[in-house]
Amino acid sequence: MRSFAAALIISMIGLIGLLGVLGCRPSPDRASACVEASCVADAAPTECDSHAQCDGQLCVDGSCVGCSEASQCASTVCNPSGRCEPPPCATDDACPVQQICDGGQCVHEGDDAEPTVCGLAAIYFAHDSAKLTPNNQERLASAMPCLHERLRDGGELSIEAHADNLGTEQYSADLAERRGASVRQFLVSMGIAAERIRVTGKGALEAVGTDESSRARDRKARIIHVAP
Repeated sequence: MRSFAAALIISMIGLIGLLGVLGCRPSPDRASACVEASCVADAAPTECDSHAQCDGQLCVDGSCVGCSEASQCASTVCNPSGRCEPPPCATDDACPVQQICDGGQCVHEGDDAEPTVCGLAAIYFAHDSAKLTPNNQERLASAMPCLHERLRDGGELSIEAHADNLGTEQYSADLAERRGASVRQFLVSMGIAAERIRVTGKGALEAVGTDESSRARDRKARIIHVAP
């Protein structure tokens, strides 16, 4: 009887362990994650000595962590991604070189030498932002008669969106998608059918910037094609 009881206890322990593996879920307060039905230790957090090393996040006790409220950020702006946005600007002088202040955000000043569709060059975004600035909304609105004419007989409009190389590969991909979606949403609000707009998020695949001025050129979305 004692042997049977011992065997039963061992079996129960094994079953509990198995359920723990199958039920494992990533959690902010648990250093494990479920990967292909196996619990493994989470990757060690990024080590840091200052906020500057954390790509917009906060350096807390030697590790990079996301912000949760504006009071944690020197800029008083905590992005939904958990990153502190650069301080809002009031004039162009408050922005880095080759950037302008547009709707309180510092964005690349623009490059009319880039290929255009209906007179539209790239739509530039601020660091870690997918928000369309007032100037870019005005530019898109001005191009609407041409875009409607190009799509009059059917066809599709293609948007390509990009990010700089500061974030992780997945975060950059998500940010690029959100930028493309912002342009898409604005065009839909101006009368273009949603099903006729295709967005391709390139993430940081084509990013070439190496400093703040050149990275600002990578934060963009472009209408690259209008096909009948």
